Amino acid sequence: LVQFMSLDGELGSRSSSLISFHLPFTLGEDDVIKDVEIEDGTKLKVYQRLIVVRGQKLGYIVVGLPTTQSYHNLEILRNIIAVMTILTVVILGYSINAVVSHNIMTNHRRFLSFASHELRTPLAIIIGNAEIALKTHAQEDYETALATIRDEAEWMKRLVANLLLIFRSQAGSEIIMAAPFNFSDILTEEVGSISRRYPQKTVHLQLPDTADFVADPDKVRQVVRNLLDNAAKYTGEMGQVSVSLTLTRRLATLVV
Repeated sequence: LVQFMSLDGELGSRSSSLISFHLPFTLGEDDVIKDVEIEDGTKLKVYQRLIVVRGQKLGYIVVGLPTTQSYHNLEILRNIIAVMTILTVVILGYSINAVVSHNIMTNHRRFLSFASHELRTPLAIIIGNAEIALKTHAQEDYETALATIRDEAEWMKRLVANLLLIFRSQAGSEIIMAAPFNFSDILTEEVGSISRRYPQKTVHLQLPDTADFVADPDKVRQVVRNLLDNAAKYTGEMGQVSVSLTLTRRLATLVV
């Protein structure tokens, strides 16, 4: 159960599950969880957050979950809201910066086009599975829907991180933090993640006996993640992706 409120307390929009009633809303409250009872007598836990971008207040997002379901699941939805709020900050923040020059405006349009395209699928999956979780009475379906919501929210978080990497790199503000790490560990984790996201694709991984290396592990992980996602996305159904790593003292060669 989700609704968006203006700074004046006016209803902006709401999910289809709220056609017959409104979630309780208190102007001025931020980041609070409270127990309420709506018009039809249903008891809910309601989470309310104020959305602020660069010091400018934009409105409130309110989420409700029947208390017959676990408090942990409200926390999952709360995390999804946090991810979507981060996305709002990213898009609006770069919208403000985009007025600086024509070139930046062009990049901004490309960014918005890319972001809207890439985020459409996980958002649709999150919304659809949230509706299933709120309506189903079967525990297995309920847990499956919440697991899907968690995975897609994690994917959105990764996408936002990648978008930030692109803009920081273009602005020359990206800082490299080199440190020792195990390259094999990163590859194993990311291959496992991509295998879960694309279960119809087979991923073969070939690793060296030792894979200790010095670089920025977070940046390396982002590169690996993008390469693997592109490979899986554009490989045919039931296709195969091969990943291999070779290392010397100063050079790592990753082949996808």
